[in-house]
Amino acid sequence: TSCGRRRLLVVRAEGRGAAPHRKREGRREMDAELTLSEAREILGLNSQASVEDARRAYRQLALRQHPDKSAEPDAKAKFQRINDAWMRQQAWHEDHEEQTAAAVDETAADDDPQLQAQLERQSQAFDRAERDALDQLERSIQRQQGQWSGIFASKQPCWAGFEFEEQHKIWKHYETQRRVSELAAVSTWTVNRALRQADAAISQRKFAAAARLLTTALEEIREADKESAHQVKFDAQLEADVLFRRSQCYSQLDMPDLALRDAEKLAHGKQSRHWPKVHRRHAEALSGTERHDEAKTAYKQAARLMSEEQGYAPTGKMVQEIEACAEREQQRHDAAQATKREARRQKRAAEVAGREAEKVAQERAEAAAAEAEARKRSELEASLKSLVDDPAVQHAALQAKRLEAAAAGVEGTVMAAATARLREIVPPSAPNTKTQSKGAKTAYEERTRVQEERRRKAAEEQARQAERDSAERRTQAEKEEKQNRQKERGERAKVKAKAEQAEKARQESEERSRKDQERQALREMRRREAEEAAAAEAVVAEARQKATEATQREAKEEERRRAAHAEEAHLRREADARERREAETRREAEAARREALQATKEAE
Repeated sequence: TSCGRRRLLVVRAEGRGAAPHRKREGRREMDAELTLSEAREILGLNSQASVEDARRAYRQLALRQHPDKSAEPDAKAKFQRINDAWMRQQAWHEDHEEQTAAAVDETAADDDPQLQAQLERQSQAFDRAERDALDQLERSIQRQQGQWSGIFASKQPCWAGFEFEEQHKIWKHYETQRRVSELAAVSTWTVNRALRQADAAISQRKFAAAARLLTTALEEIREADKESAHQVKFDAQLEADVLFRRSQCYSQLDMPDLALRDAEKLAHGKQSRHWPKVHRRHAEALSGTERHDEAKTAYKQAARLMSEEQGYAPTGKMVQEIEACAEREQQRHDAAQATKREARRQKRAAEVAGREAEKVAQERAEAAAAEAEARKRSELEASLKSLVDDPAVQHAALQAKRLEAAAAGVEGTVMAAATARLREIVPPSAPNTKTQSKGAKTAYEERTRVQEERRRKAAEEQARQAERDSAERRTQAEKEEKQNRQKERGERAKVKAKAEQAEKARQESEERSRKDQERQALREMRRREAEEAAAAEAVVAEARQKATEATQREAKEEERRRAAHAEEAHLRREADARERREAETRREAEAARREALQATKEAE
């Protein structure tokens, strides 16, 4: 790589290149020696400068002040000062990004000593590996510089650029691995903390809080599996265990549908479908939703798998217990089927009773119609008999009544008597027109015509009266028949209403019972949630108090450490000044000695 295209390296005080430290203690030591405002002043930046602006400013200054390029006597010290300023600025940007990203709960993580110890061990391991790699690179460069020592200086490669490129690659590799390791540790810590808290909540019968914590752990596990770049892999059985416990919590909270959803996922899982306890949990969830036949099958599957685990020994205690559960589910299934059969039987009985009631009503209506018809015939028979017995009856009236009775189905002696009476009634003979005069004939004809007209009108009136009577009787019969039908319909409606009322009362009773159970479960769940919320608030308040105390202790420790670092830096500067004065004194003494020797030689 040519010098014009090289990227410069951040060099430590020992003279060896290194990547910027991410450990907090290293940053605090740096803060004691160089403040953020001083670093910005050295790099020529303002408070609004980004990390890219700082990087560009550092590269420009490093190119100008690098000891290989600058001929000034204090070039090395200036270059070190620039490196310190860049490290201070970069550390501030990284701290700012970590605070705003909030990828993990740092407050909770700082309170966990195990996580902090693990992160500290990982950081130290990466620091050692990084230092070893950089030392090996430095030794390799020194060997190559020795091989080029006999060649013209103009032909030597640009060691500063090569060194920076290689050191940057090493830093980038270990920095990436460090971040991956931290993410894996934090993700694992989050899942383990949620599982521990869920176990504690279950032991205290706080199933609502346990279900929420298990959901948090499950989401973290699935998110870690999706993020392949994080390289965070959990045990394949862990997700199944979390689902199993959450299904149990849902069953305790009277949420059978949610419990069955998790149990079905377990029963169809790639690995968990071979676990006896999964099928037993599935059977319990199915029983909670009153699917007893399927629950019996799931219990049998659990017993079979457990028998296989025990070496085909179906006499085991757990196997017998599961088989007993299957028998109970069979009994519940039989009871449910019997209840359904009884309901169907009652329904069929009600239908048969309804049909019988309709048949009885129809028979009653037919009997009423027959009775009305018989009453009508008896009335016509009595009317015809009265006309037959009437000596002044007219031929036309008797003939009309006889025809009406025959149409109504009247038979017997009354009809025979009416026929004989009609034969007896002979219309008056016509007068002898040969012996009477024309005027008498005309008068006779007029009287005859008037009589015939009267008889015709009387017969018509009688026929109309008979028709009116017949219509009235028919109307009365229809009215009675209608009343009978209405009565039968009323009776059927009453029977049906009673059956519907009984069914409605049963449904209302079941609905009230179910609602009472739901309200009781809801009140219990709210009470539990209130207790859990109060406990959580107390825990949060305690955690906040601890965090505040820890922050105060850390601030005091930071202040003490800053003072110690400042004092140490002051002592180092005084020691350096003392060493410089001693070196100057030694150089002056050496010069005086050399002058004395020179004078002695000249004198000799």
